[in-house]
Amino acid sequence: MRNSIKFLFILAILPASNLFAQFASLSTTNDGSVLYFTTPLVRTGTDQPAHGKTFRIGANGLEVVEIRTVTPTAEGSRITNYYDIERVTVSGDGSVVATAARRDCNAMGCSRIPNQMTNAVGSGPAVEFTGAATMSTNGRYLVNYVTPAPDRADPLVQLDMTTGESWTLLGTVPTSPHVLTTARLVADNGLVTGLINNRDLAVWERGEPRQLTFGSEAIENATIDALGKSVLFVSRWPVPYDTYPRLRRVDLVTGALVTVHEGFPSYSQPRLSNDGSVITFQSERQLFVIHSDGSGLRKLTDETDGIDYSNLSGDGRVAFATTNGGRLVRVDVETAQVTEILGRTLSPRSWLNYPSPGSALLISGSAMDQPGLTVTIGGLNAPIIEAIPGQLTVQVPWEVPVDVSTTVSIVSTAKSEFTAGLDKTGAPRQWIPYRLGAPLHENRDRPVTHDDPAQPNEIIHFFLAGLGPVSVPVRTGVPQPAEPSPVLARSLACYHGGSIPGPATELLYAGLEPGALGVYRVSVRMPIEGDKGTPWLINLACQAAGSSTIDLSLEVPFVN
Repeated sequence: MRNSIKFLFILAILPASNLFAQFASLSTTNDGSVLYFTTPLVRTGTDQPAHGKTFRIGANGLEVVEIRTVTPTAEGSRITNYYDIERVTVSGDGSVVATAARRDCNAMGCSRIPNQMTNAVGSGPAVEFTGAATMSTNGRYLVNYVTPAPDRADPLVQLDMTTGESWTLLGTVPTSPHVLTTARLVADNGLVTGLINNRDLAVWERGEPRQLTFGSEAIENATIDALGKSVLFVSRWPVPYDTYPRLRRVDLVTGALVTVHEGFPSYSQPRLSNDGSVITFQSERQLFVIHSDGSGLRKLTDETDGIDYSNLSGDGRVAFATTNGGRLVRVDVETAQVTEILGRTLSPRSWLNYPSPGSALLISGSAMDQPGLTVTIGGLNAPIIEAIPGQLTVQVPWEVPVDVSTTVSIVSTAKSEFTAGLDKTGAPRQWIPYRLGAPLHENRDRPVTHDDPAQPNEIIHFFLAGLGPVSVPVRTGVPQPAEPSPVLARSLACYHGGSIPGPATELLYAGLEPGALGVYRVSVRMPIEGDKGTPWLINLACQAAGSSTIDLSLEVPFVN
């Protein structure tokens, strides 16, 4: 970590990263003896292309399975073929491999062209399936759960690869490609789980839905066991108690809906063994195992960098995981023994907020605290504010021009099995507000939460990036002095009630945070009473001078 003393407060306000790993999919056979994964990283010492490829780790060690070439298609040179492999799923016995790949298209008219395909290869003829798809453990069923063309809202479709039949899953909506997981969504008997009307849990049998919940809870991360007997999911109580997550299970035979575990601050990526008896999940960046009846809870990992992504073998005996430090590990579920498969790997993925001159820029990835790492933006050195395994924070130089295409580049001198750098191009913007974590109470000693809400008339502090120039000269790489006061060059007005105009909210400060680098602060005084309709929340809407829209929408938990 660099500048750790001056910028320590950023650690307290930045949200934890839970994005997918540099080694994606992590699909394994029933006994965990073979692991498939995809990665855009290049194996060191090879001339592999820097787009998605499929690798396998088994008896022969690490080997590449598929690299699709980049050549024009019949539509013309504006479109590549289906080359960028994003997802791979292997059947439990290893006989069928389904590969989802994407092609790029940036020309006019591309929005009507399906840009994702899944290719399933097994003992029979290969099957091509429009859209990225997930597969059942027995390799029989494919379910398309990403709309095949960017501007179309096609329903989800299920394919029986044995009979060649297909049918629509009624009442479903397309799922964003950014939430691709290796959670099992279709059972070996063809039963599919997911959300109906993007809200309630359901299962589909030959396209007909059976609703399992009815608006009583917020649901995410649903998965079904291979036998089609139970569905596991992460649940949250309705607002304003939605900060309390639970791990829940539906018995599809009896209809019983039970809580498997609660009390942890978070639950993510639940995975089920084939028979549904063994569950792994992540909480507080570590991997846990529990039985389906809620017994036998054990912690499986104690990774300093934290677990980023994980999956479970069909027999429930082996888990695979990637860490925020870029390691790929094998975990024996019974003994909790962790074996490293691939060592620490730098893998920048994307920036979390848009570049703005002078502002903090957050970049997600793995091993982002690698030694010898440097960042340039538009050819100018970008000072590193903070480097932790899953996220790098740098300052965009004040000298970078706005609305002019420029490149963010990350390089490292560290060596590993795979190599990667981030060369991402964009045009920095002068005003592009981005909130950094939860607001802080008046004394800045703790965050504002539903358990510890803001009080009437209390001053609340927000930390942000991307608020543009200030009224005094500022130098790149120099922490902001308190005097002269670095207030925003554009004046800001805030209102509560969530609309503009609305009841005015007293604004005490809007500008760079003294003592920090690239971080802005907006401090406001809470009203005496909560907003009508949502008394447990203050909905703030802030507008910059010269703007006709809401520039900042901020919610503050408020005493009811």
